[in-house]
Amino acid sequence: MTPSELFISNYEASTGGSGVFTLSQWSVVRLYGEDRTIFLHNMCTNEIKALPSGKCCEAFFTDVKGKILAHAIVLIFDEYLELLTVPGQAEGIIAHLERYIIREDVKLEDQSDKICWSLVFGKQSEKINNSSQLAFPTNMLETPSYLVPASAEEIAKGSGDSCVLIEESIWNTLRIEASYPFFGVDFDSANLPQEIARDELAIHFNKGCYLGQETVARIDALGHVNRQLCRLKFASGDIPELGTKLMVDDQENGIVTSCCWSPGYEGPLALAMMRRGANSVGCELNSVHGKATII
Repeated sequence: MTPSELFISNYEASTGGSGVFTLSQWSVVRLYGEDRTIFLHNMCTNEIKALPSGKCCEAFFTDVKGKILAHAIVLIFDEYLELLTVPGQAEGIIAHLERYIIREDVKLEDQSDKICWSLVFGKQSEKINNSSQLAFPTNMLETPSYLVPASAEEIAKGSGDSCVLIEESIWNTLRIEASYPFFGVDFDSANLPQEIARDELAIHFNKGCYLGQETVARIDALGHVNRQLCRLKFASGDIPELGTKLMVDDQENGIVTSCCWSPGYEGPLALAMMRRGANSVGCELNSVHGKATII
């Protein structure tokens, strides 16, 4: 089932030009203090110390066994750092990090109710970026994108209405097209970082020691994980239901965690956690919604 003409029109206008979406109720944790950068560097999977002000990166936060506690965007400011992630995560992130503050000069604050972030994207989004005092380039989508600390309405108004306000369904489609996962939806605290297939964007394998690093390094040396989040395209026109089982020779090998109809890929797309042996690009799967292929 294809989406409405309005959906396709807004999708094409925003990706071909520029679009904006407010990351409503997303969690924002701010870190102050002289030791904030080295402390956070030692608590996550990515390289933080080398990032200059005005840049950002993805990172996983894990427990001592390497299991994921959070997946966030780390944003670098002159006077502080911010962690941006899906709703409902700030309290848990703060509690986890505070356990490891001993003598470090680090202060954590939940800013979720005070700060609004939006994602500006599209082929013409650089024009919006150039008009904003604060815009952080990201790799969240397949199209150029920037995180801006303002509401979508403010950004659209400031652009002279050249930036299209999009609905959540388009945002969901864009992030599935880009394989951008949500903690609590596509994966959770039972997963390991390499299972989420964000290695190049969220894990720095030569940064040195950090909490959970031993497990991440061991998996890297092993060369594989037993399951991994994958992007699939379905052959039929029907959008699969969440939880749809994906089969190989009548054996369940994974389930759908997110799904949409993609104008960019001209058909239904999904994210799914797939077992080893059935998670490589080109692998064909069966389901009650027809055949699917990992892309």
